[in-house]
Amino acid sequence: MFCDNNQEIADMIIQGYMIAEHPEVLLPVNICYDGFYSSHLTEGVNLPTQEEVNRFLPAPSFDHAVLDPDNPF
Repeated sequence: MFCDNNQEIADMIIQGYMIAEHPEVLLPVNICYDGFYSSHLTEGVNLPTQEEVNRFLPAPSFDHAVLDPDNPF
């Protein structure tokens, strides 16, 4: 996911967990942003509280198999 500003970066990190850990997806997610403007300059960001993030994200579930070269899925 490509982000244009720091607010999008913060939001996409949280959304990335939901997408990557969805049982029908289970794929890595990259949050991409500009290597100078977004990472070296300051900009205000509204961060959700931990309670808001917990309500948004489902509880962790590790029902899927651990990657095992002897037993691929």
